[in-house]
Amino acid sequence: MGALFNISHQAPLNYAGYAWEFLRRNPSYRTAFERSRSHSNKPSNMKSGGSILRVKTISKAAEKWGLQCFSDPDESYLNAHVFWAHHVFTRALPIEFETVTASNLSEKSIQFSDIECTKQHLLTGDGRRETVLKSAHFWMQLYGYPPAPTKENGPIVVRVNGTEGLRKRLETLHFLAELRDQNPLEKLSTSQNNTFNNLQFYLQILDLKPRGMSYREMSALIVGEKRTRDDWDGNGCSLKSKMVRGATRAVKLMEGDYIKLLRR
Repeated sequence: MGALFNISHQAPLNYAGYAWEFLRRNPSYRTAFERSRSHSNKPSNMKSGGSILRVKTISKAAEKWGLQCFSDPDESYLNAHVFWAHHVFTRALPIEFETVTASNLSEKSIQFSDIECTKQHLLTGDGRRETVLKSAHFWMQLYGYPPAPTKENGPIVVRVNGTEGLRKRLETLHFLAELRDQNPLEKLSTSQNNTFNNLQFYLQILDLKPRGMSYREMSALIVGEKRTRDDWDGNGCSLKSKMVRGATRAVKLMEGDYIKLLRR
């Protein structure tokens, strides 16, 4: 497995995607993955276009990292089969499926087949199912004990309990309905765009650090040679200071603060 990443790779526009991008760059996580048996457990593709990963039990070793099972750190956020533990990803929703009848069939029914995105499922030995729906703009995780997802055309009945994280669960449910209605996903707030730009900046630093570059050399690649030359030692908040602070923040996110992104 390589230690370098492609800094030109498309950036995620959701916090769960960034959380994975920071975690998979952690050398300790990569070592833990290699020591686990997860690298030999491959998902299988479904005719509907999704994929299923089957495991006997939730991995206690993976829970240390906020995961239910180890995921290959060589896979980027769209391809990796990442299923976050519920205690760190409070937006996860419990769901179940019902048989379609005349009484419950509605124009407002939500069906996975109506949502254009990557669909990944985790099935455990006790029959529990985790489903992740994700794209560049969103990442949703749903769980419960419904039938195996051989088809994705059944309506989803969502149960929302009143425990901690209720507000975020309701927001997730509302967003699921928006996906059904195919509302635009590109309209991110300015604050979100700024935050994602900062997170991408931290990832770029992490991708360049293993190459043994100086802060100035990294700055020239990330923001350009001209800006680096003009702003490196300027008065006030210089680019040099920004690079040093950014490197410190990047390492913290990689080593554990990525969990905080999952709670936004």
